[in-house]
Amino acid sequence: MGIYKMRYIFLPLFITAFLLIAGEGYSTEEEDDGSLEMRFKWAIILVDHKGERGTLSITKNTTIFSGDSMSIFIQPKESAYIYLYLVDSKDDLLLLFPDRISDFDKDYSFGKGYRIPGEGRWLTIDQHKGTETFFLLASVKRLEKLEALTRSHTSASGRAREAAKLKVIAEIKNVKRDFSRLKVFAEKPTPILGTMHRRGGGGGEEIEINSYAIEVSAKDIYSKTIRLEHK
Repeated sequence: MGIYKMRYIFLPLFITAFLLIAGEGYSTEEEDDGSLEMRFKWAIILVDHKGERGTLSITKNTTIFSGDSMSIFIQPKESAYIYLYLVDSKDDLLLLFPDRISDFDKDYSFGKGYRIPGEGRWLTIDQHKGTETFFLLASVKRLEKLEALTRSHTSASGRAREAAKLKVIAEIKNVKRDFSRLKVFAEKPTPILGTMHRRGGGGGEEIEINSYAIEVSAKDIYSKTIRLEHK
């Protein structure tokens, strides 16, 4: 992709982040139809090549550049199983969250905050230009078919891996189609601007990120597509 893992980076205090959220999000009145409810928070922190950072902004134009870095914060609050995939500028498919599907069985807790690729680590944009597409899915129940296809993709190689990738993407689209029939959710938007000061080590940064995260409440299934133009 355009993204590889990088160790801890010290960051200044200013914001210059721009993200495009393309897709399905809007708010509507919820009806008591017996559907199960979920709630979670998430944020993408983008750091430009100058070291300036901020949380995601909903804009019509989004561009990222080689040398930029990003970190993703996810916190399932209530009955939310969250899946985050990336189709990168090389057309490779990556599962970003959870790190492994098996993590749902041993290391997944409602209320816990997770950092991608990990605390004190950042995803860095490389020199390969193109479109980076994120698919975020959330469900009150685990998406067993999607999980099985993802495992097959992870273990495959060569032509089999390419075929497995297409099956995963097709299933993601199936889940998104189910979501389009529901469209019953609410998003509490993050502030458009605000300085994210480092307040010491440990959990200080996570508290600050949490305060800028988008909070989503939804029934049954939620889907969001994010496209970044890498130049």
